[in-house]
Amino acid sequence: MSIRVLNMLAAVAFIGCLVACGGPPRTPVDPVEEPVDPLDVDDDGDGYSENDGDCNDSDPDTNPDAEEICDQQDNDCNDAVDDGGLPAAGIGWYDNDGDMLADIEYEYRYNAAGYPAETIFEENSDGHPQITAYSYDISGRLLSVEFDRHARGTFDEAIVYTYDTGGYLLTYSQDRNGDGVYEETWWYSYDSDDNLELLEIDDTGDGEIDESHVYTSDEEGFTIQIESDLNLDGAVDQVADLINDVSGHVVEYWRDETMDGSYNYVYYRTLDVNGNENRFEEDDNNDGVIDYIAIKTFDYWGNVMTGQEDLQADGVRDNQFFYSRDDLGRWLTYDWDGDHDGVIDEHWERIFSCW
Repeated sequence: MSIRVLNMLAAVAFIGCLVACGGPPRTPVDPVEEPVDPLDVDDDGDGYSENDGDCNDSDPDTNPDAEEICDQQDNDCNDAVDDGGLPAAGIGWYDNDGDMLADIEYEYRYNAAGYPAETIFEENSDGHPQITAYSYDISGRLLSVEFDRHARGTFDEAIVYTYDTGGYLLTYSQDRNGDGVYEETWWYSYDSDDNLELLEIDDTGDGEIDESHVYTSDEEGFTIQIESDLNLDGAVDQVADLINDVSGHVVEYWRDETMDGSYNYVYYRTLDVNGNENRFEEDDNNDGVIDYIAIKTFDYWGNVMTGQEDLQADGVRDNQFFYSRDDLGRWLTYDWDGDHDGVIDEHWERIFSCW
């Protein structure tokens, strides 16, 4: 066999091997790693990186899923500070003569649930603040309000509330001089459907009932009548009939004060679609003529914004008030024009802060 033929056969064999063996042998090459964006790294282990919207990736309590608290930080990374947090404290002042100078300065504090805990008023900066303290049960129901009129560390007046296991008010008691004795107590009783059926009042503090009020409810549980025995002699002294809307809001109130079968006093309420009273009209002798009118306006969330009174219902506005509020609906300023002359007679102002 010639050398030429041998060379051709070797070439064919080599090509066949390349096909069968998958090509010529390859040199191993390490895979190329893609560069890591440091903004994709969750530095604080809260499940969110900066590219996921974490505005402080060194704090695990700050991320888009965190709860906003009142700490002067943007906890939930929505570019707003304390927009959903609970206020811890605040300061304010009150001008009672329209000169826009503080006649009363006050400070208020809140508990962890956001309820008022303490209010401190100081009139004319005389160094004798008046302190009001509030207490609550674990469900947030108000238990007591104590008034320390002279900052002596002891209360001068107190109001105490008690509730049944269902959270319904059972008693309201008032100690008017801080001696631990209640000068007035109201007792509430309910029927099997938890509708109010009886209110009894001791207004002398002797433990004896001085007046009682019997409530009648319709099948929806709305009060439709109140019969009052004002001297506890067993006879009804006055009766009131109530008309409610479909949501149970009282829209008309008719009272017979002499038990002669005719009504002596009537009022009417107009409500907006959210159940807020935007107009109140009173006929104080039921002669068919309205004697008093009050009008209010509300914002989207139901917070009152403006109000006015027509004290004689003669079409002339006698006074008016205005609120300004923050994004959470908390009022920041309150202005009162007591004679509707366009001049503010009282001004309240407050600022929220956090501990």
